[in-house]
Amino acid sequence: MSTNESNMVDFGRKIGIVLQISYRVSGIEKSLEYQNSRITLLMYKSVDAEASSRINNFIFYGFPERTNEDCCDTIKSFLRDTMRLHEYIVIDRAHRL
Repeated sequence: MSTNESNMVDFGRKIGIVLQISYRVSGIEKSLEYQNSRITLLMYKSVDAEASSRINNFIFYGFPERTNEDCCDTIKSFLRDTMRLHEYIVIDRAHRL
């Protein structure tokens, strides 16, 4: 086999390798595009879920901190004594920010 023929065979083999790599890169790019769209969707869903969980939240300011306080009791006392709300008050959780 002559040098030209050998170079042509080697060149053909390298073109095949480049085409295989190009095909794989194309597949990875499509997969990455899909994953990015899924991440974006999950981010929007996360923001929506976070916003929905805050719908019935209230933030109270200006309460002095006490050692071993129960934040639920502090808020209930404020609502009952200061705001004069005497209905049954349910507070799921309360914590300081």
